[in-house]
Amino acid sequence: MPWELDIHVFDVGAGDSSLIIAEDPTANAGTTMLVDAGLNICAQTVHGNITNLVRRLDTILVSHYDQDHSNGVASLLAADTMSVLCEHIAQQGVTELPTGTRLAYIADLAARFAAIGQGAVNGEEDHPALEAESRVKAIMTDAQAAKFGADTAVGGYAYTGPLLVPPPTTCKNMAMAGAIDAARANQRMRRRLAVPPWHRFRTPRGRRCSRRSAPTCR
Repeated sequence: MPWELDIHVFDVGAGDSSLIIAEDPTANAGTTMLVDAGLNICAQTVHGNITNLVRRLDTILVSHYDQDHSNGVASLLAADTMSVLCEHIAQQGVTELPTGTRLAYIADLAARFAAIGQGAVNGEEDHPALEAESRVKAIMTDAQAAKFGADTAVGGYAYTGPLLVPPPTTCKNMAMAGAIDAARANQRMRRRLAVPPWHRFRTPRGRRCSRRSAPTCR
């Protein structure tokens, strides 16, 4: 049986963008190719069309380097901000101590992480984070506070940065887990900072010993 060929042409204004899908239904095989992606402002439209049609993109072809053909491809390639999101989550757990309640902190971070995953740049994540922090309820669990924060960031805000390539659900789940983990990391760090490393105490014989030397102190 011959392969089936579908060509989808996307509306990207003055430029061009096409998705070619070749499939062999009998062998459950196929390949996909994106040809151009218009201007960079069209990247999100192209991305949405691709994800509605195929599960993966095998090849990207840039026909030539005019901006209305190549810039959208560059934006798509730059849009995978998962590494940025991972780095931000890792930094929060060790550099920022919570100033409010634990639940407010979790909601704030979940909103902040989710916003970054959705393309927040230049402090755009601050607005949903502050909203989530101020509206979180004291009766919520950690998981509920994290979900509330992520939903706040994804539901009512628009961001100007690159679009996250992984699905929004992946972004939200990562944001919620990251917020809870960061809160736990901060809690552990606060406990360590509250006890001086060379705290001194008296042994039963009355000799002063450092905590480190206590096991061998006589």
